[in-house]
Amino acid sequence: MHHLPRYLHLFRVPAAAFAFSGLRLTDHDSFHGGSFSQSSRNVAPGVARFDMHITSRDSLGPRHMPASAVTLDDGRIWMVQALLDNHHGSSASNFLSGKIVAAALGGLADVFSRKPTEADSSGTVSEFRSIGDPTPVPEPSDETIQEEIIDSFLRLDDDLVNLSAMLTGSRTSRKPRNSSVLRPALSGSSAVVTIYETTVTGSRRLHIAQTGTARALLGRRKGHTFDVEIVGADVSQVTAQAREIEDAHAGESGLIRDNKLFGTFPLRAFGLGPLKWTADLRQRLAFDQDDDTWKGVQTGQYITAEPTVTSVTIGKGDVLVMASASLFGSMSDQEVLSVVSSSLADKGSESMKTAMPHFNLLTWNDDDDAEHSTEMEVLVSLLGGHSETASSNIAKALADKAAVKVGKDEALSIGVMVFD
Repeated sequence: MHHLPRYLHLFRVPAAAFAFSGLRLTDHDSFHGGSFSQSSRNVAPGVARFDMHITSRDSLGPRHMPASAVTLDDGRIWMVQALLDNHHGSSASNFLSGKIVAAALGGLADVFSRKPTEADSSGTVSEFRSIGDPTPVPEPSDETIQEEIIDSFLRLDDDLVNLSAMLTGSRTSRKPRNSSVLRPALSGSSAVVTIYETTVTGSRRLHIAQTGTARALLGRRKGHTFDVEIVGADVSQVTAQAREIEDAHAGESGLIRDNKLFGTFPLRAFGLGPLKWTADLRQRLAFDQDDDTWKGVQTGQYITAEPTVTSVTIGKGDVLVMASASLFGSMSDQEVLSVVSSSLADKGSESMKTAMPHFNLLTWNDDDDAEHSTEMEVLVSLLGGHSETASSNIAKALADKAAVKVGKDEALSIGVMVFD
């Protein structure tokens, strides 16, 4: 896990902008399922708007999409947005919601803190800058940033899956001791993490990490429409992942059905510990193999949380859509971008109602109809933008379209980022 003091000195706003990424701004126990929409303008330099919609059947509510941003000494801004999609319960997503954004920022800060050794002019890392060290740091390559993002995913998953197992210990009864500690490891989460980076020179890069069935789609502006640019694992990559699992467990039959492990589980995901623990560890935990959820598990170590990471340069008018699997399962990529294009072309989408005060905008539509502040709302305020009451929310338009096929009560998280 990251040690915060190592890199906090890099940030111009060390407490306000960074710290809230790990905070729970709302009491998750107050959520009991419902729908939530938000539309924000001028979120960060180069980001014209960010729309989000969440239909939740658990206690996380808006925390399915945690966010944060920081400004560095050189004027560089990092904006991080995550999306979490449950598998077999919400405990893994709950664990990640307070950690995954901070882990991504921490990994980036580590990369930008490193300085080359005197003996290695290529920029190979040997140590970290101390506070106030003026030594120039070479601009890290996309490959270096991607490797750090992958490492941050794997470290988080190790904490989720193996640390909880270690804390649980072993016993001889049928049910593992301290099952509340183990619970996050028994559920799973797909995740998309986007890192938007803008500099004072006008450079704009977007790094997208995806593990599991949630994914992101980039639309390149072409007149009044968009060209589809696939981001994340495509069909060929999923097929390759399936082949790797079958080759590694050649003695087991029926592992992959419909590009899912045992026909049920994603081939990459956070959590889902019984699919990752060794047979010896499951025995030590006295894990209940009679649970039909894990029927078929033999050797273990089938899947990992290693993400697919893509880095792209952002152009004027580009659009990023990140969403849980139910959106892309109900609509093609081109259909998704067509809805985005139509929403942006609608004059009503730009004639938003007058901006209202921060922290009094967004309604979580549950039985109590209670209002709550969200991390994106705080982020928008910190970066000088504003949230508004949306007369036309692109993410909500996508959710309404998907609801025709999946049903209006289907759990669904969608974020749409429009670049100017």
